[in-house]
Amino acid sequence: MKTTTHFPVQGNKYLTTKILTTLVLILVGATLPCTIVQASVKGACSDCHTMHNSQDGSAVVTSGTGTTLLIDNCVGCHSSATNQTIVNGIPIVWNAVPPNNPLAGGNFYWIAQGGGSAADDVFGHNVWGISAPDHNILPSAGAPGNGGFTCGTSCHASLATDPALNPDVGGGSRGGCQGCHYEVAHHDDSKPWFRFLKGHITTGAYVEGIEAPTWEQNAITDSTDRNVYRGTDTTYTWGAGLNATKTASAFCQGCHIDFHQKMGVSNPWIRHPNDILLPESSEYGAYDPITDYSNEAPVAYLDPAVPARAEAVVTCLSCHRAHGSDQPDMLRWDYTNMAAGTGCYTCHTTKY
Repeated sequence: MKTTTHFPVQGNKYLTTKILTTLVLILVGATLPCTIVQASVKGACSDCHTMHNSQDGSAVVTSGTGTTLLIDNCVGCHSSATNQTIVNGIPIVWNAVPPNNPLAGGNFYWIAQGGGSAADDVFGHNVWGISAPDHNILPSAGAPGNGGFTCGTSCHASLATDPALNPDVGGGSRGGCQGCHYEVAHHDDSKPWFRFLKGHITTGAYVEGIEAPTWEQNAITDSTDRNVYRGTDTTYTWGAGLNATKTASAFCQGCHIDFHQKMGVSNPWIRHPNDILLPESSEYGAYDPITDYSNEAPVAYLDPAVPARAEAVVTCLSCHRAHGSDQPDMLRWDYTNMAAGTGCYTCHTTKY
């Protein structure tokens, strides 16, 4: 008798009905082509795909449209009902319960766990399929600190609105997870962009860096388990910075321009300086990220392939998580409970 082999059903059943219609988001392996080979997705094909979208008379696709034989979408594949942050080799960025060892970008748990209330908005980015738009900021107003540059109907007006309603400048639609992770390439080792963080205006506008193999899952206990980000100390303009510098801060500036401008690089600062070299003297001289790196307050380097103390750069990610955290403003640490050598005092060593 002929037997039929069925692909196992994968996916999560608890997910919200607000689901992305875009391709799968995965924060995997885009690295500097000159320093390390990008790691593409590995493992059982059935972890992400189905051949026929049917098993025992039921549909296998758990959400979305099943585009390119996928069994789920960005949110579905990168979510878990458990506290684990790597499942079947897939990085998890949204857990239904408090996550065990959140990855480098943090986790959306804290912005979604309260049912999407206004009080939750401070704990993460509002993303379609995970949370409603920010209750305190109208989508038409754009992101906080946008410097007056609102893209109107683009995904950058709000990542939490239906991507189908946000036309991309090149056609099609972009929004939700792919508002930031713009061009995914799960099986392509040739893409140079870090974690699929890419602009949509010019082909050279993308983020560079060297990614930790386990996405910093063990960073709390292992300081060598870390990403190495590209940094810059040059001044750049909105719309051209990412193409010119290929840094995470320039990428963030696309939506939050006022938070990142150097504003003349002089005292008194009106916001924390960004894209500047970490001074080697005074209070800052006591922190050497080459010999005593802090994953709690990471720095970038002008050349990620050859990190040097004199080229350590303060970036947005030095203080914030990209997805979300258990602290207001997506901070990496509890601002009200910092000990010597932690949080702000990692760099500001004499202020404690």
